[in-house]
Amino acid sequence: MKRGQVSIFILIGLLLLLFAGFFVFVQQNYISITPASKAQVAVEDMVTSCLNGVSEEAFFIAGFQGGYIEIDDSYYDLERQQHYYYYYKDISPELSYVYELMQAYILTNTIDCVNDNPLATMYDMRIDQDAATVSIASGTETTVDLLLPIIIVEGDQTTTISKFSSRVSVDFEKMYAIATEIVSIIAESDPLVCMSCVHDIAEDSGVMISINDYEQLSDYYVLFDQNAALYDIPYTFAFIIRMQEDYDISGYFDQDNSLELELERYTAHIGEEFYLNINTEEFLSEVLPSFIDDPSYTLIFSDYSNLFDIDPLLGVIRFIPISEQIGTHSAIIKIEDSNGNVEYVSLDLVIE
Repeated sequence: MKRGQVSIFILIGLLLLLFAGFFVFVQQNYISITPASKAQVAVEDMVTSCLNGVSEEAFFIAGFQGGYIEIDDSYYDLERQQHYYYYYKDISPELSYVYELMQAYILTNTIDCVNDNPLATMYDMRIDQDAATVSIASGTETTVDLLLPIIIVEGDQTTTISKFSSRVSVDFEKMYAIATEIVSIIAESDPLVCMSCVHDIAEDSGVMISINDYEQLSDYYVLFDQNAALYDIPYTFAFIIRMQEDYDISGYFDQDNSLELELERYTAHIGEEFYLNINTEEFLSEVLPSFIDDPSYTLIFSDYSNLFDIDPLLGVIRFIPISEQIGTHSAIIKIEDSNGNVEYVSLDLVIE
């Protein structure tokens, strides 16, 4: 009988402990889910609204300016002119540097937006700007996380809200990666550009590309992502390419009887030797009949191409294409005669 009574007391004790634990659990959770005050909700909504607007603005501006938020039109400040390539040099900005510029822009302008909002004067609140930070993570959408401690005083109660987040419906890193890949292709082939390679990069990445004349020696490359939009237009990423020289320069020469040689399009195949001799009667008889009759009339050939090196005296092109060169190329060939006449001509070459 005593053993039965002891068991009952133990059971009652366990039940009391369980009830006490349940009470503490409910109390703690009740406290944790206490509804935010009107001031906290209003301030959080205000900061989030500012962050959303500023973040979209930052990515919109950065897209149109190659990642640069502010542009200095100074001729000597090349990096601030959206150039990603300038005279044989890749000067595209590092993504980390671009993000630093955007983070600073988002932080400064979000704080200004909050301070300028009439709601900020309605509450006893203070922004701890020294502890504020912004981080950016890109994917199908780009996430902007803002750590901005805001202290709100309501009577005897002080509350701090710090974390805010915004999503911008663009994949910024994808656009940046496409731009830098295009620059790599240009750097490898300069002074010529494999335009079909450039368009293939854009097409494989699911974006459209437009290349427009910008200055005498520069082109304006514009990428359009039709799967993402800001301000109701496809997301746009633009940058400038400045090549070594403009090859349409035959008009710069005033010599009489300048050479006029037009070359047709040729096809070369991967792994097979391509051979072409442009210093033949077939090419030269009509444009340079004196060369046939007068052995003293000589020609010097040179090229502007990373595909091959033309023999300067024989005018022979000989090379074996590799897979990385697949595409359509326009090779520029310079021909100078012994009388000082010069002509620049284009040889269109398809490598497949």
